Amino acid sequence: MAADLALPGGHRDVVGHELRTPLNFIVGYGSLLADGAYGELPPGAREAVARILDGADRLARLVDDLLTVSQLAGGGVPVVPAPVDCGELVRGLVLEFEPQARGLGLGLTHEAPSTGPTLHTDPQRLREALRHLLGNALKFTPRGGAVHLAAAGEGRCVRFVVRDTGIGIPKACQRRIFDRFYQVDGGLTRRYGGAGLGLAIARGQIEALGGTIEVASEPACGACFTVTVPVVRR
Repeated sequence: MAADLALPGGHRDVVGHELRTPLNFIVGYGSLLADGAYGELPPGAREAVARILDGADRLARLVDDLLTVSQLAGGGVPVVPAPVDCGELVRGLVLEFEPQARGLGLGLTHEAPSTGPTLHTDPQRLREALRHLLGNALKFTPRGGAVHLAAAGEGRCVRFVVRDTGIGIPKACQRRIFDRFYQVDGGLTRRYGGAGLGLAIARGQIEALGGTIEVASEPACGACFTVTVPVVRR
């Protein structure tokens, strides 16, 4: 199954270019319309343009996820280690997701040391993995619930925990949630959107850093994802 989405680097670049170029046109001209470059739009047209731009943004994110999945499936993921202050990383992610949490009527809290611990790993890949976990937690937590992100050093590793009070995951599904395209509530009429790539990407990124990701959950009792990353990637 790993090879079915794998593309050689050159082919992946070409596919990425061909997918992104029309998207750039849609976003570019849509933004010009929204900004009134071609004249003032009536209210109905403004709403239509806003929906076009929102759809283009979601499609762009899906394209990025598909290309990332292809890269991870093909192996040889480039990892560029650099110092990462875990407390700073956690606080930055909370600031990034706070507006979304407020819009969904959710509480978003965090716990991390004021300084350190410091990892020597790929900050982009670690941040992307945690972004997917946070986005997933917000997505599956009903209004009035809460999401919590924490980080702490444990010997030669740093442990990140993303905990929510959401709908939870049945035990029978927990072994498959990291599979590509898998949805617990699968089917055309599923309540929650998404292509089922976020958790697969999170696992792939963390494993590329030499770390692990685990889940503990019960239906209607929320979920807890634990990411463990070595202080120095070997």
